[in-house]
Formats: sequence, C-alpha cells, structure tokens
Amino acid sequence: MSIAKVPGDEKIYISGVFALRRPQTLKDAGITHIVSALRFNYRETKGWENYTHCNVQIDDMDDENLIEHFPRVVQFIKEAVGGGGGVLIHCAMGKSRSVTLAIAYLLATRPSLTPYTALSLIRQTRPHADPNSGFMTQLDLWRRCGCTPDLEASPIYQRWLYAAEVELNASIGRAPDRLRFEDEEKAKAGSETESADATKAMRCRRCRTLIAKEEYIVEHDPKAPKEEDSISSTAPLPLPNPDAAAASSSSVACGHFFLQALSWMRPALETGELEGRLLCPNLKCEALVGRWNWKGLKCSCGVWVTPAFAVQKGRVDLLSPAVERGRGAQAAGVRMPPGMRVPPPRDGNL
Repeated sequence: MSIAKVPGDEKIYISGVFALRRPQTLKDAGITHIVSALRFNYRETKGWENYTHCNVQIDDMDDENLIEHFPRVVQFIKEAVGGGGGVLIHCAMGKSRSVTLAIAYLLATRPSLTPYTALSLIRQTRPHADPNSGFMTQLDLWRRCGCTPDLEASPIYQRWLYAAEVELNASIGRAPDRLRFEDEEKAKAGSETESADATKAMRCRRCRTLIAKEEYIVEHDPKAPKEEDSISSTAPLPLPNPDAAAASSSSVACGHFFLQALSWMRPALETGELEGRLLCPNLKCEALVGRWNWKGLKCSCGVWVTPAFAVQKGRVDLLSPAVERGRGAQAAGVRMPPGMRVPPPRDGNL
C-alpha cells in the first residue's frame, strides 16, 4: 500500500517518499498539503507546485530533536484539514518520522490518546508503523507538555533540552557549559505554588538543614514493563522523569534519593569537574550527604540516573508535613538533636 489513511474522519495519510511519484493516487485521496520529514528538496519532485508544503529536515535517529517541529507541523495539519484539504505525511519509508508527526497531531487533537494507543490506531491501516525509541520518548514529552503550541516556554521541555545538552557534553568528557538549577527556574517562572505545609522535606540528619523538597526528587525505581510497551518492537528508553516525586522512595532496594540540580549545589558544580561530593549546605555542618556525577551514577537498586545528584538515604530524613510543623517527630522515628527534642504530648491539663 503506497499511502495509508489515519483512522478517523480527517483526510490524513502516511507514506514513504515514493508516493510522491504517484500523482494520481494523491489526487484520488484528495491530497492538497504535504509534510515531508526527511532531508531532501521537495522541489525536485515533479508537480511539487500543486501542493502546499511543510518541510522538516531531520534524520531517523533517536537523538534527533523532532519535538521542536511538532507545534509547526500540528498547526499546518490543522489549517489544512480545517480548510477541507487532505494531508500526506511522509518520510523515507513511512515507518518512523512520518508516523511520529501523525501521532503528535493525534495527541494534540484527541486528548484521550497516549503515544502507544495512537500508534496502535495507526497500525490498523499501516502495520509496519514503528517510531524509534527516541521519538516515542519525545511524544510522551509532548503529551506531558500539554501539546502546547508555545513549546519553548514549557519548563518540562527546557529540562529535557538541558538533559540532552548535559548528556552530549558528558559523552566527550566535559561538564556542561551552563548550569540550570531547578529551584531557581521555578522561582523565575513563579511556579512555586505548593504550600510549605503540603509537601515532604528532606533534611540533613545531622543539623536538620533543608536539602530538598519532595518535588525535586527524581523518580528512578525500576518499573515493570507496561503492557502497552509491547506495542512497539523497539522498547522506549525515556530519560528520567524530572517532574515526578519518588513515589516509591521508601523501597528497601534503593539506598539513594536522586535530586534535580539545586542552587545550593552551585559551589560544587561550578568547579567544572565531572564528579564530586555533595556536602550539607550548612557551612557549620558540611556533612557528606551524597555524590554527583554528570555522567551518571548507578543506584543500589540497579538503575542508572544521568546526570546524577545522589543523596544517601542514611544521611538524610524525609519528613512529613506534620513533622515539618514540629509535631509527631518522635513518633516518626526521627532522632532529634539535643535541645530540639519535642516534649511528650500532654492531655490538655495545665
């Protein structure tokens, strides 16, 4: 089959590049707009002037940044089908890049879909559709960003870009050229909406100095493969989710909390080294609480996290909001330093 229609009422088709040599097929399908997702000059094809074009110059490699083109392509398709036209999305083989762009459109217009359910839908008419693992990760990122047309303004996208930048620099033995601290970024964006009483706090076990709020913990525990993962022949390999708190942080198998880079780490990270120690930010304490490594570290549970800012669980306490308010500390099993012990609760009689 030279072209395959995406299931639905809209005239959206997927194909390989050779479909452009069949003008009658395109005419019969009502194609008026063409999205080309590969490195080639569409003006070299016969009859190119009969269509409105959107060209995405990109290779089918899992480290390519395809997501940056999603807003432009989605808007192009919306305008085409909104005007009663038909859209052909093609790459070289109609397997990875073109399918990824089609899924990006489906996610933006059908909120109930996930990247995997959208892929399953497309495979009803194009069985060999199979985006590479990097593109599947970017589709999940696109969905987490709310399929926003202003992708550059999304903190989630900016974190992903920074992680890719760090990975590239680490691969050549260099620290990143710029530092990004998540607490500072949230303060700039004015997104510190959570009440101090509504989240757990990680504190140095020796001096009780605040190390991080729970929102800055990076989830890294091993997860059993989801059933939907089996839909793709190439299992997705997503970057650690920087937005999820460590839901299973109490797992016995994990001896570390992994954090996002925070501003108190600045003195250590500004050295330009690839790795080092994390010390308590209290200058009167400076207890060793963990390690950092731009190339990543392996947790005791067996999972690699890159980059890694690892805090040993035995050197900190993750305190509940009630304990943070100074109540229930002893009941929570927290050893309080001398002078800070909370007296036992009284029954209300003076």
